[in-house]
Amino acid sequence: LADVKLIEITGRVVDENGNPVPGATVLIQGTTNGVVTNMDGYYAINVRPTDALRVSFIGYKTSIVELKGKTKVNVRLKQRLLILKGKKS
Repeated sequence: LADVKLIEITGRVVDENGNPVPGATVLIQGTTNGVVTNMDGYYAINVRPTDALRVSFIGYKTSIVELKGKTKVNVRLKQRLLILKGKKS
């Protein structure tokens, strides 16, 4: 088996308004290997060129990003809408 060269991917995770999402999880899809974004939403992770990233944060829809040769990947997370059903009194 030939060694696959890892590449560093850097980027930023923001919300729909462009605000940073600190503490978002950036995982290599299909693994438990990952990092957490810093206070400004930035991250850096070493991956294989064929990997995909799985970006998630509580209250937001998980985003799967194919790398396709990119080394800079910015992700915009969309809020997950929660429908709260009120109790009938």
